[in-house]
Amino acid sequence: MLRLLAAAHAILSQLALQIEPIEVVALAAIGLYFISMLLSGLYLYVPEIYPTRMCALGVEVASAWLRIGAIVGPSLVGWILGASDLGGVFLMFAIAAAIGSFSVLTFAIETRGRVLEELAP
Repeated sequence: MLRLLAAAHAILSQLALQIEPIEVVALAAIGLYFISMLLSGLYLYVPEIYPTRMCALGVEVASAWLRIGAIVGPSLVGWILGASDLGGVFLMFAIAAAIGSFSVLTFAIETRGRVLEELAP
């Protein structure tokens, strides 16, 4: 999902000022779709990698990072938009998604078919 999100925003970063606004909205909507799918999975995956006794902590840590992003994101968008153009904003989103995708591919633990106690250190 993150790779598709990064691709949608990378396309937007290159084309944002060259295409019609409705096309920008369509590509942004595709990106938001992948973000919503990612967030749905986040609330299911994060508690699974914590021991059973700490599942609530896992959800709260994920929720805290989500809230930090919600606070910092709009300010960062405004700063980039002031220093660059609309393409720079979408490039920032593409870079963030690419970093997230790399992190998941590198560090994520596969939990399918495994007992939660088996995943706990």
